[in-house]
Amino acid sequence: MLLTPLRVLALSFLFSSYSHGDSIKWLLSDWPPYQYQQDGQYLGYSVDTLKVVLKYLTQHDHHFQISNYKRRHSKFKHKEKVCTFGISKNAEREEYMHFSTPAELYFPIQIFMRQDTYENLGKPKLASLEALLRQNAGTLAITPGVIYSPEVDKLINSEVFKKNIFINTTKAISKNLYGMLLLERVDFLLDWPPEGRYGLNLQKAEGQVVSVILKEASEMSLAYAACPKTDWGRKMILQINHALASAHKDSTYTHAYQAFLDPYLVDVYLGEFKRRILDRGK
Repeated sequence: MLLTPLRVLALSFLFSSYSHGDSIKWLLSDWPPYQYQQDGQYLGYSVDTLKVVLKYLTQHDHHFQISNYKRRHSKFKHKEKVCTFGISKNAEREEYMHFSTPAELYFPIQIFMRQDTYENLGKPKLASLEALLRQNAGTLAITPGVIYSPEVDKLINSEVFKKNIFINTTKAISKNLYGMLLLERVDFLLDWPPEGRYGLNLQKAEGQVVSVILKEASEMSLAYAACPKTDWGRKMILQINHALASAHKDSTYTHAYQAFLDPYLVDVYLGEFKRRILDRGK
């Protein structure tokens, strides 16, 4: 795209107005392996992805801070100079946040099963939760309070399938349920691919469990960067969008997320990343 003199002038003003010395505090979640802090280091696949973006946003000083959901959103509502990364967009949040163009793409909830179960089912690349429940294929473990997807939530709340479902009252998906899965006390559980890989790492059980895309939750989710709904936030988002355009073409951009995917999911992910982010608007 050719830049007109007027566009060049506008961009020059934008970047000169917020030059070196402007400090951005990035508010992060405490949710391993997504975003978390350990031994003074900020870690997680979303943090690593954000760091790629910041390579193209060097005109500012960047700082990270772990913040819980309530405090994080309070800072946005009070119009502080903060931003966040990897957040979903909805109408309520748009009232007090400016959102970037799509920044990240995530797989939705998937169904995890032991390798032997996966083989007995014919090594499916797509599974129907409803079919598995109707066929009494095994016991599904769920965690109360977790929103999986509209279709999945409808199924697991149905009286028809109550006998096939184990409710995990400890609310610790990764640690407890994967142990039960390996001990054959349950046969299936629902989790996000990176969180699942993290849970299996804690159990030292890599290679023993497989995740499969669910028919009832097959659409990948977009995530965004967000800043407060102020003039500062609006201008910052314009610069973040500019950085994202470069970061998305960086060969390392998706590496951190890919590391938590089963090998067969990587090509699926990269195809969707190209379609929904790289080729967006073409």
